[in-house]
Amino acid sequence: MKTDAIDFTPVYDYWKATQDYWARVRARWDTRLASPDGVHLKTRVDGMALIVPFFGQAQTVQDGGTVSDAQIDAVFAEFVDVARD
Repeated sequence: MKTDAIDFTPVYDYWKATQDYWARVRARWDTRLASPDGVHLKTRVDGMALIVPFFGQAQTVQDGGTVSDAQIDAVFAEFVDVARD
């Protein structure tokens, strides 16, 4: 059902401001998930420890700041590892 009772402008504004950042994050996930070894999360299954830094970085971008590739990679280094048998 289509509705106009909800103003989605903030959602569209967020996506417009952060879509390039999230593309960079997704590219890193794609690389890791394509590895034959898979990934191991160095955090609880709920993943909040991993999610919070990414959304913090996205907020920086939305606010007009920049997030370097190194800053994104640092989050992955802290919370994501190659799966081990």
